[in-house]
Amino acid sequence: RISRNSVVRADKRGMSHQEFIAALEKYARNGIPQNLGFLLNEWSSQTVRVRISDVTLLHCSHPGILDELLMGLNPGVAERLAPHYAVIDRKSLDQVVRAAQKKDAVLTLFEESDGGD
Repeated sequence: RISRNSVVRADKRGMSHQEFIAALEKYARNGIPQNLGFLLNEWSSQTVRVRISDVTLLHCSHPGILDELLMGLNPGVAERLAPHYAVIDRKSLDQVVRAAQKKDAVLTLFEESDGGD
């Protein structure tokens, strides 16, 4: 039986909305009725999703330099939080370090902040 809960359960098990629709279409004799498709899309858009990521906080004393460091990264691996701060995917750390070294920046890696910034 298809319900809001079945959509949420599929999502929790790692099945994307597109995969869920494709599976239904595969086994539906006459395709998915349009009203059911609308309902499934609505349920999917109403599903609350929380993603926890392992990222690295990047602080730069010069926002313009931070812009340059982030420009060299692939889309989706960095997010600007404030003028001096961004988070980056840990897999991109080496690339950021190399770019910062080219700027002759003073690098500090994984130092715990004392809150005095």
